[in-house]
Amino acid sequence: MMISLHTVRRCALVLALLLLPAMAQREGAVQVVAARPDETRILASGEIRVEGEPSAQISLVATDARIWLRIRGGDDASLDAPITVPLAPRLLAHRRFAFLWDALIDWAGEDLTRLRDAHLAWTLAAMRQATPAMSPRNSAQSMVRAEIAARIQHAEALTGAGRGAEAVALLRAGLPAELRTSEEKMEFSIVSTTIARLMRLSGDYSGSITQMDDSIRRLGSSDFRLNLLINRASYHAVDGRYREALRDADAALAGALRGPAHLQVAGSRRHFDWVRACALAGLGRGGEARALAAGVAVSEEPSSALVVLETSGSIRRRMNLCRRDAASVTADLIEAARASPLSDLPLWLQPGFEPRGVSAELVAAVRADAQLRRIATEQLRPLPAALLPAMRSWYEPRN
Repeated sequence: MMISLHTVRRCALVLALLLLPAMAQREGAVQVVAARPDETRILASGEIRVEGEPSAQISLVATDARIWLRIRGGDDASLDAPITVPLAPRLLAHRRFAFLWDALIDWAGEDLTRLRDAHLAWTLAAMRQATPAMSPRNSAQSMVRAEIAARIQHAEALTGAGRGAEAVALLRAGLPAELRTSEEKMEFSIVSTTIARLMRLSGDYSGSITQMDDSIRRLGSSDFRLNLLINRASYHAVDGRYREALRDADAALAGALRGPAHLQVAGSRRHFDWVRACALAGLGRGGEARALAAGVAVSEEPSSALVVLETSGSIRRRMNLCRRDAASVTADLIEAARASPLSDLPLWLQPGFEPRGVSAELVAAVRADAQLRRIATEQLRPLPAALLPAMRSWYEPRN
């Protein structure tokens, strides 16, 4: 059966609106037993009504090997969204998804280890077939060959399972041996940046800088080093090395402005500006920092038919976290929670959990906000302590 473009767009809209608070749902569940290992079965379902759109059915669908959300429109067309370990705590925290809590825990395990292991097996099988398990999730995955995107997805799954060293080794083994062509240099730049990012997710901040240093040296004068420069600048800024951050950001921006137009990704100026705003604020140059931050705050959403671009809201949140601005971070969390039941808010408020890379002082200041706590009381439930290791990606909590 052919599915019209209109149908696909409507299902995509329903998927997006699933993340909005202005909705109502009817609880219900269907249990299926004695299924074959590869048989798809519905574990739970609820109806979503969105103003101005037909009703949609949201189902928790699984085989023995995989689990996902299925969003079905009024004409039976559907879209599937895989459930991953980072997504599961958000589903389990927000009361709008109460209809699937029991079924999700039954499948994923009380500590989500079964979900973790199933996702690892899925991305490993996809990597062995040189085909990504999922559509591109970020710009890195959308700009490399399919086999490299599949390798990145499995490395991300390994990192999320507490196996960061294996993820780094996997990606390093896939780096181009020679850097002769533009394609090899671009791929090297993207994979090197991904390695550094995953190192930071596993808590190896100094190692991520060393990774960037070595990669920048290897690229020499290639324009593709600019991607590494601005990412190293962002790491310096987040880590409080503001002079180094501004030096790298200014060099990367100057190179981008004089470089070939075909190397400039839509919306890239936002990245330069948020890093420079953070660095300038850290150096006491408040007026310049506020001017840049104001521009980032109102930047329009760019679009690209080829590359997955980070949203301006995400960039603004990174900037405010880097500036360690508790009031702005709190406002960002409240805004995100109002827009989406799958925001970061339940992670920030979970007792015993601290977002990685964020100071304990900033976390405490955010958690003390009365408005944020009121929203949390209305929308969220405290998560069981058994989920803390999964929320930490199975890394040890910081001292």
